[in-house]
Amino acid sequence: MTKINLNITIADAELCPRYQAAVMELPVQPPANYLLPAQTWLARSGMRSIDRVVDVTNELMLLTGQPLHAFDYDKLVKVGGQPTAHIIIRAAKTGEKLELLDGKTIEMEDGDIVITSNDVPVALAGAMGGANTAIDAGTRRIVIESATFNLYSLRGTQFRHGIFSEAITRFTKGQPPALTQPVLARAVELYQENCGATLVSEIADAFPQPAKNPPVKVTTERINGLLGADYDLDTLVTTLTNVGFGVKVAGTTLSVTAPFWRTDIHIAEDVIEEIGRLNGFDNIPARLPARTFSSPATDALGDLKSKIRQTLSSSGANEVLTYSFVSEKLLESVGQDPANSYKIINSISPELQYVRQQIVPSILEKVRENLRAGYDKFALFEMNQVFPKSEGLTEEKVPVQFDNLALAVVGEENGFYLAKEYLTDLLTKLGAEVSFKPVKVGLSEKLYEPKRSAGVVVGGAQIGILGEIKSSVANNFKLPSGVAAFEIELMSKLLELKTRSNYAKHSQFPSVERDLTFRVPSDLAYAELETQIRADLTRQKLWFELAPLSIYQGDDQTTKNISFRLSFASHDKTLSGKEIAAIIETIAKNVKQNLKGEMI
Repeated sequence: MTKINLNITIADAELCPRYQAAVMELPVQPPANYLLPAQTWLARSGMRSIDRVVDVTNELMLLTGQPLHAFDYDKLVKVGGQPTAHIIIRAAKTGEKLELLDGKTIEMEDGDIVITSNDVPVALAGAMGGANTAIDAGTRRIVIESATFNLYSLRGTQFRHGIFSEAITRFTKGQPPALTQPVLARAVELYQENCGATLVSEIADAFPQPAKNPPVKVTTERINGLLGADYDLDTLVTTLTNVGFGVKVAGTTLSVTAPFWRTDIHIAEDVIEEIGRLNGFDNIPARLPARTFSSPATDALGDLKSKIRQTLSSSGANEVLTYSFVSEKLLESVGQDPANSYKIINSISPELQYVRQQIVPSILEKVRENLRAGYDKFALFEMNQVFPKSEGLTEEKVPVQFDNLALAVVGEENGFYLAKEYLTDLLTKLGAEVSFKPVKVGLSEKLYEPKRSAGVVVGGAQIGILGEIKSSVANNFKLPSGVAAFEIELMSKLLELKTRSNYAKHSQFPSVERDLTFRVPSDLAYAELETQIRADLTRQKLWFELAPLSIYQGDDQTTKNISFRLSFASHDKTLSGKEIAAIIETIAKNVKQNLKGEMI
């Protein structure tokens, strides 16, 4: 009988730490009842019988946890186009194709691992063999493979190609290289005993970087200190040696070597956890730690979010939580470029392929759903993270992220003013001096109406945008007119603020209500007029509420009319008609003097 020389090359030991294989020749007529032992075992284990070759590999996989694979040796040689087989394990090349045993043809990508015959792919490593080397009724010589592969690479392969075979499920849990040899040796024995096969090659073993589990040192004091137990040295040694650990003792220090199948033991804490688990965590007496401890530092961002949540909820808004992943269609609906969003390679859904740049588009989707459900007047808000690609990467080479707050209001003809009221009330209660300025051309002009939007300024820096949703965007979402929203960044200035008391003393005396209309230059911002009126009322130490009514511009393009509803009262007495007139006159005088406007 001619001995076959089987060559194995591992191109990258990180992808395949160890690969073993042997060639066996099958008799033309198998022994009587050759399948009975394997068939019986598989039936009891809930797995169906395939054939005399595959049944042995499945039996051993269930017994040991080590997957095996069998190739038709003659097909392997033919595919490689050389007189003898040369098995090469390497990283897949993007675009390489392979027809699998289930008839599906896959196109491989970076991160996949392939088994090749003279560099021609014959199997997707750890997942499934190729159809070009499949075992069939005419197979006379087989190659038995016993190997281990990088579990992280196989996890990617599993999800990229949707393969959830018994083999890859075990490989992605981590298979120790030391397990390949005994399982392959047992496979050879079973083929000889059950199938009458003959070993016609040496067992080829490619093991580029042989390594054993390194010893981990830990002291009895550290074990008992971390667990809160009082185990003696003999108990610790017995606990570990009973489950296959090697233990050497020097004084109170244990040098612990994990058995080859325990690939999860790397540091002292792993050993301590194992001791606690084996002896039973419930058996450790409950006691306070002997060392001192201090409370953790306050989470400033968490506190800020809690205050925002309380304020907006008490104002009637409802909090929502949406996916940070969005569809390309959603980005285009609000005029955003998908190229400015990070694309997810293994997205959980075809509709969730991009990481969002803003929160407002996601809220608009929820606005549409609530309108369809019959609700016609509400406010929704969300606090979450966004990752605009244009901001680049951090020093750690991860995407820059922002913690944002967004809110949208529905059901008001002038939703802009209601959204502004929500925002102004929130920032005032957080202790911020807020102002508004015209929005520069940028991200806003696609989402908001340019003439009904404003930049939100706190501490001299713009922290976000407030505006009415653009009609083209509203049409894309089938929203009514007047829907408005804002989105602000929380980390820039708001973390520096000290929350003001929500309590504002109301006057005990009757209030006065007046509607005021001012004719002002057309280029005067509404916020400037409002700020002037508020300053006058504050200076006179009055309780007041100021709400916008309308902005009107007629044929005269040089001026416009702005109307307010003003309620005010004194904290000391009931105001007389003369005092009321004096207050209104002071407001009118200062508007004329400082803003070149007049009250009409």
